[in-house]
Amino acid sequence: MESRRSVAGLRAALPIILIGVFLGAGYWIADAIYHVVTFPTSEVAAGIAQPPTIWDELILNIPAHRLSLRLHVLALCLLTALGAVVVLNRRRKERQSVERVHSIIANSPVSLFEWLGDEDAPITFVTENVSRLLGYSAHELLGQEIPIQRVVHPEDLDQVRQEIRAVVEDPSTHRYALSPHRLRTRDGDTRWIDVRGIVYRSPDGRAIRRDEIVIDVTDRKHLEMRLQEQRKLESLGVLAAGIAHEINNPLTGVINYADLIRLRATDDAIGEYATSIMSDGQRIAKTVSSLSTYAQRDFGDKKLVLPSSLIDEVLTLVTPTLRKEQIMVVTEVEDGLPRIMCNHHKVEQVLVNLLVNAREAVNRRFSETEDRRQLAIRAGAQMIDGRRIVRITVEDNGSGIPREIRERIFDPFFSTRSRAEGAGLGLAIGRTIARAHGGDLTYEVSDTPPTRFHLDLPTP
Repeated sequence: MESRRSVAGLRAALPIILIGVFLGAGYWIADAIYHVVTFPTSEVAAGIAQPPTIWDELILNIPAHRLSLRLHVLALCLLTALGAVVVLNRRRKERQSVERVHSIIANSPVSLFEWLGDEDAPITFVTENVSRLLGYSAHELLGQEIPIQRVVHPEDLDQVRQEIRAVVEDPSTHRYALSPHRLRTRDGDTRWIDVRGIVYRSPDGRAIRRDEIVIDVTDRKHLEMRLQEQRKLESLGVLAAGIAHEINNPLTGVINYADLIRLRATDDAIGEYATSIMSDGQRIAKTVSSLSTYAQRDFGDKKLVLPSSLIDEVLTLVTPTLRKEQIMVVTEVEDGLPRIMCNHHKVEQVLVNLLVNAREAVNRRFSETEDRRQLAIRAGAQMIDGRRIVRITVEDNGSGIPREIRERIFDPFFSTRSRAEGAGLGLAIGRTIARAHGGDLTYEVSDTPPTRFHLDLPTP
């Protein structure tokens, strides 16, 4: 590498050195011609001297004082050329260093910002790679077309402003770090960032400029969230194992006794109370069962299953309800899909839950008389991170997922339904089952339909 750089440096220097040589040689020739042309004709006429030739002045008979002057001029041209080579080479190295730094920054998760003053000050500089972080160009941010208040997540904005205000107002603060917070991209996605900054102050301590390094830590944050989820799983596993036996046995008794009361009640009001007890007891039992499933990470009884057979079984379960509600189902399954190793009952549970969610989204958007009520289930093979997987996608043209809850839909116990309709464990359990099989459950959504959920399962 160093030898290549040396050769490249010599190639760049050679033209400049040749220019120096040509300038010195040009002066030599021009001086010779000048003295031949201006030689006194009076001396030739008086026979005092013979007129010199070009060759005399160039090589053969050069007076000592002119030879010394020409050599000095030639040396000066060469030294000037060499000096120019040194300066240009230094500038070339500096330019390469700057380009290397720009290249590193452009391909890194780090963006540089410069602000004038407090939390409401304008941006005066930002690196071009900010477009990869936010989706907005540097020009849009510099031109204040996109105010930073629109970029910082609304839930984090007050905290960020308070922290910056505290930094600016404290004359003793020169270096600072902001708490990790979220930014919203042009597409509505959320990115987590860490911020490290330096405050430049006037002699009286007033903040005149802030330089910040903004580091995209979204992947790290997601990893932390997954680790937290694993810890939750471990805690829930201990909890579920402890309460399943302690709750289910007496709960079964409560439900059975309530059923006996319902059957023997002579008062309609008492019968209704008994029915309510049974319904609530069954809901508790279902929640305990869901907790156990959510906490479980190893699903035994796995076998090779054809994706097409799996989808057929799921559609057999849900199609009657969908037909009754006049929701059209589109099925697209690639031919020759490889088998997947899975607990087909658990995977069916995930797909049924996705289809039920899709059905509810369609019903929320369209009335019963509209003919645009549609959902689809598709399956195909893909390569992800060097692994061959089967992706089963459930798609609907329903009401979508509001921006403000997209980050939370996989959180356990988070639900947009009432508590009576569900415990908010469906998607959390679905992702747990997918990851226990070595796959994942993800979603793809925008502000307009469709909404897609992808269940990825690896092939053996």
